[in-house]
Amino acid sequence: MPQDSDTVATLLIIEDDPIQAMLLNHCLEKETYRTIFAKDGPSALTMMRENKPDLVLCDWIMPGMTGIEVCQKIKSNPDFASTIFILLTGKSSLEDQVFGLEAGADDFLNKPVEKNQLLARIHAGLRQKQLYKQLQTTNKELKAAQAQLIQTKKMSSLSKVVAGIAHEINNPISFIHGNIRHAQGYFKDLLALIELFRRTYPEPPEEVASFIEEIELEYITNDIPQLLDSMENGSERVRDIIKSLRTFAGLDESSMKSVSLQECIDNTLSLVEQQLQGDDIQIVRKYSDLPRIHCNFRDINQALMNIFTNAIDVIKDKKQTDSAFQGCIEIATTQPKPNVINISIMDNGNGVDAEIFEKIFDPFFTTKQVGDGMGLGLSVAYRIIQDHQGQLFCNSYPSVGAEFVISLPILVAD
Repeated sequence: MPQDSDTVATLLIIEDDPIQAMLLNHCLEKETYRTIFAKDGPSALTMMRENKPDLVLCDWIMPGMTGIEVCQKIKSNPDFASTIFILLTGKSSLEDQVFGLEAGADDFLNKPVEKNQLLARIHAGLRQKQLYKQLQTTNKELKAAQAQLIQTKKMSSLSKVVAGIAHEINNPISFIHGNIRHAQGYFKDLLALIELFRRTYPEPPEEVASFIEEIELEYITNDIPQLLDSMENGSERVRDIIKSLRTFAGLDESSMKSVSLQECIDNTLSLVEQQLQGDDIQIVRKYSDLPRIHCNFRDINQALMNIFTNAIDVIKDKKQTDSAFQGCIEIATTQPKPNVINISIMDNGNGVDAEIFEKIFDPFFTTKQVGDGMGLGLSVAYRIIQDHQGQLFCNSYPSVGAEFVISLPILVAD
């Protein structure tokens, strides 16, 4: 039987005639298949959802819902696209066979059914099913590889852009930051000089007194120190952003190194701080004392960035329907085992719908509008964590939020 050694193929037989059903059962009783029976179309469709059979044997002529209608229902469901459908019929004309194939049937068996022919057709159908599964697996791997290549190229381009931006901004901001200290010293000296003049000439000429009042000297002397302090804080913030960009992209550093995952988290969060503040999203950190981990920190940063970006997007979507909603992302780090570190990233968006839950890590799968995203973020994060011999999984809580958990082994340098 053309199935994996550790699986048993499930056959669904749809037959309204109990005698025919008994004969089919007799033909299959010595085979290792798991066989289930349905007496009509509606009950068969229910069994399809519950059992997900590999192959369906269905009578063409049945009361209520014909075999052709059952076939069309099954084949129109993407979840059953690979299910092999064989029609059992007394019809033998070429026109009937063409009609059945156009409806989606994969094969025909004429009644009365002969055992050897039945088994041969089932074996052939299951081989076809197995080939389809292999094709799906290969296609998924190709998509994942394509996604990784796209992301690698994007990150390579980003690193070059970041290097250029960091270099262009770093020089002038360093000049500004370094000279603010001198400006503060010069201003203090000027204030001291003004105070000395006031003590020496307590009654200045009318022209000088008028100008002092016009420029609001008292306000200026109080405001300029605050202004210079704000400029110093702003320049420090720009320098921190440049440092975070360089750290995120790993400029001038080896990709593989020993890092603190919590520093990776904080560096990545600093790059999305404007989005967090703009959308009023609260960050809650629950960090544990963790050992450093040897990893490709650039890729880990990218995985974290993709998950954070996804969390921000789902919170923004929820805010569109509830203006009073307060977004929150909770980040917790734990060490559940001596050789494992976990990172939990929990958002309070709408969670992941059950019908798409199994697809969220698929390359190019997205629920966003065309042009808003390629559906690579979570799939790339998933592949990066896999490449580090770790796991990335999702816990969804409908209408409450979703939790993405990164589990990484504590590896040491070779």
